[in-house]
Amino acid sequence: MTIAFDESGNTGGTGLMDENQPVFVLASCNYTEIEAEKLLKENVYTHQTTEAKFAALKKNHTGQARIIKFLSEIAKSPNNKVKVMIYHKQYMVVTKIVDMLVEELARKDGIDLYKKGVNIALSNMLFYCTPLYCGKDRTLKMYQSFVEMVKKQDAASINDFYYAAWQVYSASIDEQHQSALAPILATEPMIKNILQDLNSNSLDPAIPCFFSLCAAWGQVLNENFDVLHDASKPIYQEKRTLEACMSKDIPRALIGYDIRKIEFPLRANGIHFADSKKDCRLQVADVIAGSFAYWAKGIANNCREDDFWQKLNELNLEKFLNDSVWPVDPTDITSLEKYTDDGSGMNAVDYMSSHVKLN
Repeated sequence: MTIAFDESGNTGGTGLMDENQPVFVLASCNYTEIEAEKLLKENVYTHQTTEAKFAALKKNHTGQARIIKFLSEIAKSPNNKVKVMIYHKQYMVVTKIVDMLVEELARKDGIDLYKKGVNIALSNMLFYCTPLYCGKDRTLKMYQSFVEMVKKQDAASINDFYYAAWQVYSASIDEQHQSALAPILATEPMIKNILQDLNSNSLDPAIPCFFSLCAAWGQVLNENFDVLHDASKPIYQEKRTLEACMSKDIPRALIGYDIRKIEFPLRANGIHFADSKKDCRLQVADVIAGSFAYWAKGIANNCREDDFWQKLNELNLEKFLNDSVWPVDPTDITSLEKYTDDGSGMNAVDYMSSHVKLN
């Protein structure tokens, strides 16, 4: 069993705040080489085609029509053939501020921020309310300076972030919201210790997307599988750590809380990289990833008027979403209730940290 992966919308670094590229998508598919080649030959390839690439196909109406035909055929596949993960990149920056800063502060006080989805509720509240109460430009500057601080980890970038955070805090026109921002400022004395455990890939959505999809495939297949991944710098750089999370020596357990529980270790056998020109399964994943990125960008930027987007939207692409890291209006109680169970389960980060060993 081989699962093919390909990504779209990842420039990394400061690209996380790029409004022209607001989403990251990782697509995965469970097709054999024969199945993948048949899909492409019947729906995408022409006599001149040597490789199926979404970026080339979407440039004209003929290529767009082939994409729609291809996805319509994909939609007929069983649910265990395609899984996609989408990250709203600006919202992800907010979740990382909560995870890397506020969670560390809460942990010192004996509070597990992941229980009952407190981290998710806080992230959504900050995402929606901070621009309103503190000003959009100030808020975006704080987000960008956070990205730069994690990337550079020098004194100048640290000072820039906490100055930007202080400006946001001081500008708040709501006292309750100001109190929610205070823990961010309170992490300044411990920031050097926090940063020493982070690296240039700590903010890259490719890593958590890959981890989540591997966990999902393991649960669906209930057996080990091989990974075939198109060229991905962050996955290549973190290959050793990710493969350590696949170790057969780790006691198998259900970790996490509520709907976020996953089986660990991952059931993948390792990560193999290949060129999509030489493997039609990766080409299938490429067209799926690009299509989802185009569709999700239209939602993120509220640009849903072009004909191609409308046709994509009519395909009910949501059925292939394994999960998404996407902002939820904090007043939408129904959407947040799924994270507020009795708190049973275990802290996933603690379990993985205690069992994953890098040789």
